[in-house]
Amino acid sequence: MSHQHCNSNCNHTLSTLYTQSLTELDFERSIHGCAQRGDVAKVRKWLLKCCPDERDRAGYTALHYAARQGHVDVCRVILESGGDPNAKTHEIGATPLHKAILSRNFPTVDLLLSYDALADMADNDGRTPWHVAACVGDVNILRRMLQISRGVAMVKDKHGRLPVDLAKSEEIVVILQ
Repeated sequence: MSHQHCNSNCNHTLSTLYTQSLTELDFERSIHGCAQRGDVAKVRKWLLKCCPDERDRAGYTALHYAARQGHVDVCRVILESGGDPNAKTHEIGATPLHKAILSRNFPTVDLLLSYDALADMADNDGRTPWHVAACVGDVNILRRMLQISRGVAMVKDKHGRLPVDLAKSEEIVVILQ
């Protein structure tokens, strides 16, 4: 078998440039990797043999990965299978709603809220989804959250900041007051 080299000065083959670690392969094949890629069919197969809230080493569920990437169909399948919309990661305590808001994906945020994701659930720094939405400056997400509860926007994080203190625009300030 002949090997191609990337240039005349290197001493490894191209095949070694594209190898993956076992950890990377395990992730890609896991429910978490399938959710991150938006592979609904493979997520469904995984859900036949594992818990929808199975966690990786960092405490992320498949729902965290799907929400972060805005894969609303994958999120729906996981939620319909009993996935917890309020699961928190180990290190930072983020929920799928925090992740969906960070990605500014309104359909995913809307779906999570319809499955009772808590807009007042704080991460380990005291940031609620309200803080995240104010920080990213998404008016539509904030308006949707206001349909659920207005008083929650008055919760301070561990640094004493209200969501309005993180507002990126005057429009966000007006919405939150």
